Amino acid sequence: MNKSNTLVKVLWRGEIPIEIHRKAIKNSYYRMKNHPLRLECSIPYGVSDAEVEQFLVLHDEWIQKQWQKMQHRASTEIMYEQGDTILLWGKPVRLEFVIVEGMRKPSCYLRENHLIIQSGVLLNVTQREKLVYEFYKNEMKSLLPSILTVHSKRMGVTIPQWGMKRMKTRWGSCNYKAKRIWLNVELAKRDQQMLIYVVIHELAHLLVPNHGPHFYLVMDRYCPSWKSLRKELKY
Repeated sequence: MNKSNTLVKVLWRGEIPIEIHRKAIKNSYYRMKNHPLRLECSIPYGVSDAEVEQFLVLHDEWIQKQWQKMQHRASTEIMYEQGDTILLWGKPVRLEFVIVEGMRKPSCYLRENHLIIQSGVLLNVTQREKLVYEFYKNEMKSLLPSILTVHSKRMGVTIPQWGMKRMKTRWGSCNYKAKRIWLNVELAKRDQQMLIYVVIHELAHLLVPNHGPHFYLVMDRYCPSWKSLRKELKY
């Protein structure tokens, strides 16, 4: 084996970046790393590519679970620096900050798996965080009208007034009397199925204001997978 080939980068399952480092060591080591998020593999020179792939296949479930946990953790610890990774609908997105001379109002847009944030001057952490927050809100605004329309019709309820905000302990809330629901902007970081689940949950409260047995019958009818989705939202 060519010992000069000490670093190989691959994309596992089309999503998880893996760095394979060949070193003068006796045993193989595999660990998840931050900045950027990746699986780092340190292996002896004598271990073949086929053996590495065999290990990855064997431990695929562990890799997938650790990747999801690391993504969620990174999304809560982010410092909004160049190259940091955030989550958008459950997928990793890299932050890229660009200075545009003479630009008065900062803007951001998505390009493939990068969120490009442009500004005329260097932004501080608070300003960068605010821009990302507004980006998340706009993403949710683009999806929510159609989701609310479809599921309100399915469930036989009038489309409620709705809003978005940060919530520390809830993914959503419903004011039964006012016929208004609130949704946590953090849902933009999760898979879109999670957003749909929370919307159905809050719409169900327009039919049943409490969490009694009838409420869960409504959830079983309109969101059969709600138990697994709720469990996934908790990690």
